[in-house]
Amino acid sequence: MYRLLDVDRVVIYNTSCGPELDRLLQSYSQEGFVEMVPWPIHRYLTPSKGWLFSQSGGDVHYFGQMTTLNECIYRSMERSHYVLLDDIDEIIMPYKHNNLMSLMDMLQKQQPNT
Repeated sequence: MYRLLDVDRVVIYNTSCGPELDRLLQSYSQEGFVEMVPWPIHRYLTPSKGWLFSQSGGDVHYFGQMTTLNECIYRSMERSHYVLLDDIDEIIMPYKHNNLMSLMDMLQKQQPNT
């Protein structure tokens, strides 16, 4: 889907996946479209498995999501003009634009100081 929206690169933080998915992701990685980042956070910390930390416990909130997002921002800051942070089951779909870049260009013109 991201290729259809003219996205240049997708970074995936992989905590685990099966062999079939791993093979597919490796093929995208060899093409240069996907960057795979091994993310075995559960080996070092106990991530909570729910949004409500007081009920889920753990050393770090919700699978270490905030840490992952921060790492992605720093990883991308010198090589990307725009960074979209979303979960694998989410997608930003522009409905007035043909792709994400034209949407971002329009938003940049509307909010030049952002």
